[in-house]
Amino acid sequence: MNSVNLVGRLTNDPELKVFESGNYSSFTLAIDNYKSTVFINCSVYGQKADLIAKTLHKGNLISVSGRLDQRTYETQTGEKKVVTFISIESFDYLEKKKVETETTQKASFTAQDVFDEISTDDEDLPF
Repeated sequence: MNSVNLVGRLTNDPELKVFESGNYSSFTLAIDNYKSTVFINCSVYGQKADLIAKTLHKGNLISVSGRLDQRTYETQTGEKKVVTFISIESFDYLEKKKVETETTQKASFTAQDVFDEISTDDEDLPF
């Protein structure tokens, strides 16, 4: 059985390539291996490739499930190379998206700014 489940952080933004036969996205996952870090190449096709490319960025923590795959190619010098990677079948976001709102932004204002905002019409006064 060829099944792989990994949890790691993206080392780069996913790269999306568009082809007539469908879209393809690739990225590298950094997996913490206690004393060292292992870097695993990942690829995904179709609608998942679009989703990954649009929603994930460098540093995001995700869980991926898929199968171990290999591709062989020949360099310009005639040397044969073998690349091992994970073909992703499913993935899960493990962090909530960090959204910066006005309440989380640092504000710099003085007491006079606050008093200027307060309406002081005579009709508003209780006496």
